[in-house]
Amino acid sequence: MSGGRLLPPEDEDSLGEPDRADQADRAEQAERKRHHRTLYAYYLAAHLLGFGAAVLALHQGHSGWGLTPALVALFPLAHAGGVARREDRRAATGQLRVFLAALLTALVASLAFWLVLSALDADVTRDAKLTDADGLGTGATAHLRVDAGPGVHDELALTVTVTDDDGGQAPCVARGALAFAGADLARGVTGETVGEEVSVTLPLKDPGPSVSADVLLTTDRGCRLSLRLDEAVYR
Repeated sequence: MSGGRLLPPEDEDSLGEPDRADQADRAEQAERKRHHRTLYAYYLAAHLLGFGAAVLALHQGHSGWGLTPALVALFPLAHAGGVARREDRRAATGQLRVFLAALLTALVASLAFWLVLSALDADVTRDAKLTDADGLGTGATAHLRVDAGPGVHDELALTVTVTDDDGGQAPCVARGALAFAGADLARGVTGETVGEEVSVTLPLKDPGPSVSADVLLTTDRGCRLSLRLDEAVYR
């Protein structure tokens, strides 16, 4: 055409090369994002399972068992490091960012889980026993044992039913008193007036995987009382 000039075929082809390069770059970025999302889900799931199990173990007072799942939760670090060593620096940086993002998310979620569990009472009635508690006279001692650690809780709330072995309700039941003492208690609790149902809260002193206490009964001479543990709750 007049005033125009036809381009050589190779020049016409070169006009499309930047577009094709941009498309290839966008496709590569999209693939990298999909890969990172998959890795993030994998790392996050592993972290949550490990840290969640650790929180549950620690909450139930099993400090030794809590360490194992916590270490397992860091297993993806080995995977991330292995992949990063096989990739270039840019890919390695991306791997590290994905790993740290998943780790941070899991730590925040685990902390929230811990706070929720800490705010809840733990009913350990099935793990609690009150022995030597039948036909007690004044000065006799029953023995309390809870075969479950308090975890993060620092109090043990008890509900005990007191009955007169002679079948009467007064004066033996009304004139009795209970005293709780033991190495697992932060301090002894004394002077709890005995009624048909007694509720008492015992402060704990960093006990081990179980809690034990002695329960001393004081009542009128000649009275015989029996104790039954109805409820035990860590608070």
